[in-house]
Amino acid sequence: MHGRPPSEVRKKDEKRFDAGSWILTTVLAVAIVWSPLEFSHQAVSGTSGSMVPVINPGDVVIVAPVQTDAIKVGEIIEYAT
Repeated sequence: MHGRPPSEVRKKDEKRFDAGSWILTTVLAVAIVWSPLEFSHQAVSGTSGSMVPVINPGDVVIVAPVQTDAIKVGEIIEYAT
């Protein structure tokens, strides 16, 4: 057997995996936050309990613009006055 003992090789591999995991997690987090903003969607956090049990306080909901004639009875909407 040449080189380092297996325990040292394993530690190096674990560190590489950790760095790769962090990079992947960061890229995915940026994509999740950026993509709704790029396509006119908006992330909104529920602050009241008026929609419980469907939407709880603190839940994050993605809101997208739609034409008013596309709204159907029973759908959840957000509107501004």
